[in-house]
Amino acid sequence: MVTMDRELRRIRCVNEDGDTVILVESQYYDRRSTAAGDREYPGARRIETLGGMSVRLIDAAIYEVPETGEFLRDAGD
Repeated sequence: MVTMDRELRRIRCVNEDGDTVILVESQYYDRRSTAAGDREYPGARRIETLGGMSVRLIDAAIYEVPETGEFLRDAGD
């Protein structure tokens, strides 16, 4: 079993000052060899800033960076 990490998408957000902040949604997954061939098993997803700070999803379009208390709004791209 090999646990790997993949980027799922980048999310362009705007902070309270109007500055653009890019978030990265990633997912862990395992790749295993079986009799039927290689299989991938998806694991936990997480969202971080490009700088590596954790981000919490508040609702469908609002995110919070707990480390700074900053709120971000999805720019809708």
